[in-house]
Amino acid sequence: MEIAKLAPNIEVIGIDLSNDMVRIARKNAEKAKLLEKVKFMVENANEMTFEDSLFDLVISTGSLHHWKRPIRIINEIYRVFKDEGNAWIFDLRSDIPK
Repeated sequence: MEIAKLAPNIEVIGIDLSNDMVRIARKNAEKAKLLEKVKFMVENANEMTFEDSLFDLVISTGSLHHWKRPIRIINEIYRVFKDEGNAWIFDLRSDIPK
C-alpha cells in the first residue's frame, strides 16, 4: 500500500492464498483511503490467473520461506511480468539458520 501512496498513477494488486489475510489487507486499505487504487485477491502464486506479460513490477515480501515449489512460483512471476518488467523478492528473516 505504501507504493500506492507514493505513486498515485499506478494500480496495485495484492495477492495472498489466505482469505483472512486478504480481508485484513482490504480493511487496511480502507483505513488508508486506498480502496480505489489497491485491489486484493485470493490467488495461488503457483498458478496465477493473470494473463501473460501483464505487470511492470512484481514484488514479493516475506513469503519466499513459505514456498514449497519456489521454481514454479518464480516461473509464474516471470510469466506475468512484461518483457521490460522486474521482480523484487524480499524475505528477510533473522530466525533462519546460517
